[in-house]
Amino acid sequence: MSTLKIPENHSGISKTLRLPEDIVNDVQNLANLKNLSFNKTVITLLTIA
Repeated sequence: MSTLKIPENHSGISKTLRLPEDIVNDVQNLANLKNLSFNKTVITLLTIA
């Protein structure tokens, strides 16, 4: 898998999402593993999807 990169300073729009608890836990675990914020991890996953 290639290295995932997110720009440090990006503007964004605030949205509220309701996600299943197991998905939130999986994303949070991945964020912790990679030492990233939950938000940056979600952005990365959405960008490569």
